[in-house]
Amino acid sequence: MFIARHPPAMREAHWPEVEGTASRPEIAASAMIKTHLAHVTSNPAKMAAMLIREHPGKIIDGDTTYIVRICGEERIDRTWEAWLEFHPTDISQPVLRTDQETSQPNRAALEYWADGLEPIYLEGALARAQGRLL
Repeated sequence: MFIARHPPAMREAHWPEVEGTASRPEIAASAMIKTHLAHVTSNPAKMAAMLIREHPGKIIDGDTTYIVRICGEERIDRTWEAWLEFHPTDISQPVLRTDQETSQPNRAALEYWADGLEPIYLEGALARAQGRLL
Protein backbone atom coordinates (compact mmCIF):
# COMPACT_ATOMS: atom_id res chain seq x y z
CA MET A 1 0.00 0.00 0.00
CA PHE A 2 1.29 3.47 -0.87
CA ILE A 3 0.36 6.52 1.16
CA ALA A 4 0.72 9.75 -0.78
CA ARG A 5 -0.36 12.43 1.69
CA HIS A 6 3.03 12.92 3.32
CA PRO A 7 6.56 11.88 2.33
CA PRO A 8 8.41 9.49 4.63
CA ALA A 9 9.60 11.03 7.86
CA MET A 10 12.84 12.91 7.33
CA ARG A 11 14.95 11.57 10.17
CA GLU A 12 18.74 11.73 9.97
CA ALA A 13 18.99 8.00 10.59
CA HIS A 14 17.33 7.36 7.22
CA TRP A 15 19.58 9.63 5.17
CA PRO A 16 22.66 8.14 3.51
CA GLU A 17 26.06 9.68 4.16
CA VAL A 18 26.93 12.07 1.33
CA GLU A 19 30.65 12.05 0.66
CA GLY A 20 32.53 15.28 1.31
CA THR A 21 29.81 17.04 3.30
CA ALA A 22 30.54 16.00 6.90
CA SER A 23 32.00 19.40 7.86
CA ARG A 24 29.13 21.39 6.30
CA PRO A 25 25.79 20.23 7.78
CA GLU A 26 23.72 22.60 5.60
CA ILE A 27 25.29 21.19 2.42
CA ALA A 28 24.90 17.64 3.70
CA ALA A 29 21.20 18.25 4.40
CA SER A 30 20.66 19.71 0.93
CA ALA A 31 22.50 16.81 -0.72
CA MET A 32 20.51 14.29 1.31
CA ILE A 33 17.20 15.90 0.33
CA LYS A 34 18.20 15.79 -3.34
CA THR A 35 19.16 12.13 -2.93
CA HIS A 36 15.76 11.44 -1.35
CA LEU A 37 13.89 13.30 -4.10
CA ALA A 38 15.71 11.33 -6.77
CA HIS A 39 14.09 8.22 -5.29
CA VAL A 40 10.61 9.75 -5.06
CA THR A 41 10.39 11.26 -8.52
CA SER A 42 11.87 10.40 -11.87
CA ASN A 43 12.52 14.10 -12.44
CA PRO A 44 14.16 15.73 -9.40
CA ALA A 45 14.31 19.09 -11.21
CA LYS A 46 10.49 19.30 -11.28
CA MET A 47 9.86 17.85 -7.78
CA ALA A 48 6.15 18.68 -8.00
CA ALA A 49 3.49 16.41 -9.36
CA MET A 50 0.58 18.00 -11.15
CA LEU A 51 -3.09 17.28 -10.74
CA ILE A 52 -4.16 16.24 -14.23
CA ARG A 53 -7.80 15.59 -13.44
CA GLU A 54 -10.17 14.78 -10.62
CA HIS A 55 -12.44 11.97 -11.73
CA PRO A 56 -16.14 12.94 -11.57
CA GLY A 57 -17.14 9.64 -9.95
CA LYS A 58 -16.34 8.56 -6.42
CA ILE A 59 -15.22 5.04 -5.49
CA ILE A 60 -16.80 3.37 -2.48
CA ASP A 61 -14.93 0.53 -0.77
CA GLY A 62 -16.61 -0.77 2.37
CA ASP A 63 -17.30 2.21 4.60
CA THR A 64 -14.81 4.47 2.81
CA THR A 65 -15.60 6.80 -0.08
CA TYR A 66 -12.67 7.97 -2.20
CA ILE A 67 -12.23 10.95 -4.50
CA VAL A 68 -9.96 9.88 -7.36
CA ARG A 69 -7.25 12.20 -8.59
CA ILE A 70 -5.11 11.48 -11.61
CA CYS A 71 -1.67 12.97 -11.07
CA GLY A 72 1.34 13.13 -13.32
CA GLU A 73 4.74 14.60 -13.89
CA GLU A 74 7.01 15.26 -16.79
CA ARG A 75 10.13 13.11 -16.92
CA ILE A 76 13.60 14.23 -17.84
CA ASP A 77 13.07 12.86 -21.38
CA ARG A 78 9.92 15.07 -21.67
CA THR A 79 7.50 12.13 -21.63
CA TRP A 80 4.87 12.00 -18.89
CA GLU A 81 4.04 9.41 -16.27
CA ALA A 82 0.87 9.25 -14.22
CA TRP A 83 -0.56 7.51 -11.18
CA LEU A 84 -3.84 7.60 -9.29
CA GLU A 85 -4.42 8.93 -5.81
CA PHE A 86 -7.43 7.90 -3.76
CA HIS A 87 -8.37 10.61 -1.26
CA PRO A 88 -10.85 9.41 1.36
CA THR A 89 -13.66 11.77 2.30
CA ASP A 90 -12.87 10.82 5.91
CA ILE A 91 -9.58 12.67 6.45
CA SER A 92 -8.59 10.33 9.27
CA GLN A 93 -8.02 7.64 6.62
CA PRO A 94 -4.77 7.57 4.58
CA VAL A 95 -4.52 8.72 0.98
CA LEU A 96 -3.68 5.75 -1.23
CA ARG A 97 -1.53 5.94 -4.33
CA THR A 98 -0.82 3.52 -7.15
CA ASP A 99 2.54 3.00 -8.75
CA GLN A 100 2.90 4.38 -12.25
CA GLU A 101 -0.24 3.58 -14.25
CA THR A 102 0.80 4.96 -17.64
CA SER A 103 3.52 6.63 -19.65
CA GLN A 104 2.52 9.08 -22.38
CA PRO A 105 4.51 11.09 -24.94
CA ASN A 106 3.14 14.47 -23.81
CA ARG A 107 0.68 16.10 -21.42
CA ALA A 108 -2.12 16.25 -23.99
CA ALA A 109 -1.90 12.47 -24.45
CA LEU A 110 -1.89 12.03 -20.67
CA GLU A 111 -5.04 14.15 -20.33
CA TYR A 112 -6.70 12.09 -23.08
CA TRP A 113 -5.79 8.88 -21.21
CA ALA A 114 -7.17 10.31 -17.95
CA ASP A 115 -10.44 11.29 -19.65
CA GLY A 116 -11.04 7.68 -20.68
CA LEU A 117 -10.73 6.02 -17.26
CA GLU A 118 -13.83 3.99 -16.49
CA PRO A 119 -15.07 3.01 -13.00
CA ILE A 120 -13.96 -0.62 -13.46
CA TYR A 121 -10.39 0.57 -14.09
CA LEU A 122 -10.55 2.76 -10.98
CA GLU A 123 -11.70 -0.20 -8.88
CA GLY A 124 -8.71 -2.24 -10.05
CA ALA A 125 -6.36 0.67 -9.40
CA LEU A 126 -7.74 1.02 -5.86
CA ALA A 127 -7.06 -2.69 -5.31
CA ARG A 128 -3.47 -2.18 -6.51
CA ALA A 129 -3.07 0.84 -4.23
CA GLN A 130 -4.33 -1.24 -1.29
CA GLY A 131 -1.88 -4.00 -2.17
CA ARG A 132 -4.52 -6.55 -3.07
CA LEU A 133 -5.69 -8.00 -6.35
CA LEU A 134 -9.28 -8.44 -7.46
